[in-house]
Amino acid sequence: MTPSISVIIPAYNAALYLAATLESILAQTRDYWECIIVDDGSTDDTAAVASTFAERDARFSVVRQQNAGVSAARNMGFARSTPKTKYVIFLDADDVWEPTALQDLSDALNEQPEAVGSCGLARYIGADGIPLEYDYMSFGRERYGYEDGKVVRLRPDQPTNFTSFLIRFSMIPPGTVLLRRSIIEKAGEWNSHLSLAEDWEMFGRMSRWGAYVFLDRCVVSYRKHNSNATVPLAQNTKMRLGISLAVRRTLMFSPHNTAEQRQLAVAANQAWTKRLITQRQQSAMQSFRQRQWKGSIRDLLFIGFYALSLCAVSMEALLRPRRPL
Repeated sequence: MTPSISVIIPAYNAALYLAATLESILAQTRDYWECIIVDDGSTDDTAAVASTFAERDARFSVVRQQNAGVSAARNMGFARSTPKTKYVIFLDADDVWEPTALQDLSDALNEQPEAVGSCGLARYIGADGIPLEYDYMSFGRERYGYEDGKVVRLRPDQPTNFTSFLIRFSMIPPGTVLLRRSIIEKAGEWNSHLSLAEDWEMFGRMSRWGAYVFLDRCVVSYRKHNSNATVPLAQNTKMRLGISLAVRRTLMFSPHNTAEQRQLAVAANQAWTKRLITQRQQSAMQSFRQRQWKGSIRDLLFIGFYALSLCAVSMEALLRPRRPL
């Protein structure tokens, strides 16, 4: 029977965790899937682990390529997937699905034919697979939108829409997000020039064609270990702010936006940035009263960055050519 879901796994030196990831796919209650594992030039036993599963179950296939990065590996997997599958999902090689993940995500998307995808929640597990105490699901639940000229907290029954990506990105990791193949084909491939926040840019780009259904339940265990690609980003504030601004600018000023999308995107970004400035001002005042000078200086530096980004976006919005209404 033709699969209905293509699962694509980019894998680089993932031998330690890959078997657990693939076992979680085999345990799915939704049977009609295919899984393409792309070995991105690994130097460990990743290919051997993947090949063992391919020999065990014909729904698995293995593609090997020279190391080109996670986005290129995802693009390769998509190119090798069955063109007739309705849905596609990109699962990281160290994460573990809940048994009903594909069932829950596909049921939610089937109920909303106008949606481009569905997104559930993730919980943290350690390198040993044991759940961590940090409540990561709260991070995924914290979603915002832009309505009536202001930033609003989205309810669980509200979808994640285009303006949400100009405010805060919480659809992490990619294994929480089931996508319509037809929208991927319209939006284009993953940006191989981005090594971080490539999921933010990709999912935001797809939201031009519709919103994401939100599923308020855990669908994947997100493994945290020292080899995570996001570790450098979490440890480097300057890098994190720079990448955040770069992705926002890409989404705001893409030539593929309609005039209305561009206007809403800029307005949402500016409203959120002003909100961040207000929060930092309050934090700086509190630190100053408590004579916590380092905290005050840090907040003032954030305020300066946000103020500069406000001005830069305003200028770019004025100078960049617009699509006609």
